[in-house]
Amino acid sequence: MFARAVNLLRAPRVNTGLAPLDRLVGGMPCGTVNTFYGDQGSRDALLFTMLASTASRGSPSFVVSLKDYHSGKSIDTYRLAEAMLWFGADPEEGLSRVYVSNVYGIGQLEAADALAREALARGVELVAVTHLSEMFSPKSYTKLVEFLGKLQRALEGSAVLALFAEKSRFARRPLPELPSLLKHTSNIIVRVEDAGKGFVRVVVEKGPLATPKLLYARSTGWGLLEVEGWFDG
Repeated sequence: MFARAVNLLRAPRVNTGLAPLDRLVGGMPCGTVNTFYGDQGSRDALLFTMLASTASRGSPSFVVSLKDYHSGKSIDTYRLAEAMLWFGADPEEGLSRVYVSNVYGIGQLEAADALAREALARGVELVAVTHLSEMFSPKSYTKLVEFLGKLQRALEGSAVLALFAEKSRFARRPLPELPSLLKHTSNIIVRVEDAGKGFVRVVVEKGPLATPKLLYARSTGWGLLEVEGWFDG
């Protein structure tokens, strides 16, 4: 079967909420896997920006957290509520559009089908999978690929899958701590890292344009803001 190329331009897309990044990558087409990795603080800031941007358009999001429940909350709702305010959404209403589910161990990965069904039933536009590197080591990458593959197939092109992972501890150059297959199948790969003095370095390592592309964002207490002018590169 063939599709007209022009129709691909009209495919539904989800914005990251960071305008310079969206200009570089053109948003995230529904049905794709998109990878964001780097410092935890910078990752969380981008996640809150993305969730608040989606909620401000009246669309629901789903956060699947693989964080060890002994180590604290799955998501900082106070920071997320502040992000909602910045995007012009009522915090309570905005938070009601964000659904959170915890997967506490590899033994629970069979829940992927149920999670996807819930996302589809609620009309979710963005599915963010966080703290991937906490649960999965290279020895268990097969299970991670199976889990994410089930999620993507079940979503049937109706939502974006955004992965948030750490920087690899095993590679000499910056790479996401994820299986090679996910690096190849990701629509975009973006590295975020603290650049000091209240700024975050955002590097598009894979995208629709020639890469890498570098830009900077201003870090706030809740998320990331655009920096005007000479910071774009």
